[in-house]
Amino acid sequence: MDQIEQVKQKTDIVNLIGQYVPLKKAGRNFKANCPFHNEKSPSFMVSPERQIWHCFGCGEGGDAIEFMEKIESMDFGEALKMLADKAGVKLERVQYDSAQGAKKDRIYQMNHLVSEYYHYLLLNHRIGKEALDYILKRELNRKTLETFKIGYSPNSWESVLRFLKKKGFTAQEMVEAGLVIKNPQRDSYYDRFRGRLMFTLKNHRGQVVGFAGRKIFADAQDNEAKYINTSETPVYTKGNVLYGLDVTKETIRKEGKAIVVEGEIDALASFQAGVSNVVAIKGSALTQGQLELLRRYCDTLLISLDADLAGDLAARRGIELAEKLGFSLKVVILTKGKDPDECVREGVQYWKESIKKALPIYDYYINKALEKYDVSQADGKKAIVKEVLPILAKIENLIVKDHYLKILSAKLNASVELLLKEIEVFEKALKLNSLTTNQVVQIAERPREVTLEEHLLSLLMQSFNPGIYEKELDVLKNYYQNDLLKKILVNVTNFLTQQKNWDIKKFAKISPIELVPTIDRLFLEDLKIDSEEEKDSDFRRTIREIKINTLKNKMQKISKEIEKTTEEKMLNKLTLEFEKTTTEMKELSR
Repeated sequence: MDQIEQVKQKTDIVNLIGQYVPLKKAGRNFKANCPFHNEKSPSFMVSPERQIWHCFGCGEGGDAIEFMEKIESMDFGEALKMLADKAGVKLERVQYDSAQGAKKDRIYQMNHLVSEYYHYLLLNHRIGKEALDYILKRELNRKTLETFKIGYSPNSWESVLRFLKKKGFTAQEMVEAGLVIKNPQRDSYYDRFRGRLMFTLKNHRGQVVGFAGRKIFADAQDNEAKYINTSETPVYTKGNVLYGLDVTKETIRKEGKAIVVEGEIDALASFQAGVSNVVAIKGSALTQGQLELLRRYCDTLLISLDADLAGDLAARRGIELAEKLGFSLKVVILTKGKDPDECVREGVQYWKESIKKALPIYDYYINKALEKYDVSQADGKKAIVKEVLPILAKIENLIVKDHYLKILSAKLNASVELLLKEIEVFEKALKLNSLTTNQVVQIAERPREVTLEEHLLSLLMQSFNPGIYEKELDVLKNYYQNDLLKKILVNVTNFLTQQKNWDIKKFAKISPIELVPTIDRLFLEDLKIDSEEEKDSDFRRTIREIKINTLKNKMQKISKEIEKTTEEKMLNKLTLEFEKTTTEMKELSR
């Protein structure tokens, strides 16, 4: 057994996937809502027996390694190494799909070393003393600084450059990691971060992906930005990282909710105050990548951002994305201070009270509009409707939508019916703006024979003893119309003839490689049938339907040929065949 197979065998795929989505038992398999696309009813299936997964909604599927590659955006080598570490398998050499995997590994190594270097300078070296005094005055203690690996980058042009060269890294590798910058005029390199308080950015797995550097000592002539972040690299995409998630994810999972703040210090202050289910984003807008990460751990978001969520279009788009992903959303209105850090320093109780009184997002939108415009004036009412109705129109749950339309109706002293008419006008305008002549798409119906033939194969493969149908299967292959499915049926029949005992693992292993994805998908189909008696009844009913459907198609084909044929001998032959097929149909229909 090679090392890849060893890792797969030692990985419990149900336990692995269960860390990302809640799985429920479904016969011999498990099911969940797919983590790779938005769906309301579960079509994502996992087989502990075959150690595979497949989504019947988006079509994605594979084994444990492929799951990790997709959900964590990893290369093959990264996924294999992570699973090997978890399974206790020591890899003789890490295998990568491409040079990209090896490059990522080098960047992770550099980032980790630099994070430790910055952290040491802040806490243990005279170079970092002023920065340490500054952050301690902000009432963050050493334990918090250690937990989040806060550091200090010396005000030097080449400290990191020299440090990493001694560790065996090249200047070009440092550029690719976003740690140094190349000066093309002088053909030289210099450190990106100089004289800054350094926040180590980690992904949710705890790997250092980059840094955020905050300027703390500025003079009047200093025109440098207050914050500088790592540029986009093979391991860092700003929209896919949530500051602090590697530390706070288990608390978020336990609480079932995450508090989203705007800056690193806001997150640190909250964590230190005992409110540790917190993450920070860069700017005011939540991204699709960040939301998909959070969806693994919770279903409720409490948003505490500096931006006006009603007026900031980027923030609004992020909130709409969150709603589409099924999050329950609330807005934290601070009782003290201008941001969470300031609120905590005013008194921890004020921060906890603000969180406790968080307002549902739609109440927030309505209240904000009422604050901005005069509800006693016609123009004010018009402005409120223009701002709030497009938001309420997008609520999918009709009960929730009705609830907020009634609230708005009472505030404006206007009927719900009138507001609904305004929504209709808005939606018509939106539809006209978005439609183009090229958007008319005809969706082809799935052929009936394919549905029936696949269902019967699923019943067979998920049966504990399909050998009892051996005689029926031998006849049934003459009725299968889909070539690929017919091949699988013939292979199942041959396997049962030779082996007697059904073994799905063995069958998949000896099957031609081009058939395996279909075999896996059919084996994972959620039949919604538990007992063997029900499967037997369904099996016999499906056989009958397959035969009837095939005979119907055959009769239609013969009829068309009879219409075209002028030769008497051929006409007689086709007529006899039609009569024979009709007789067989009648027998089946009794």
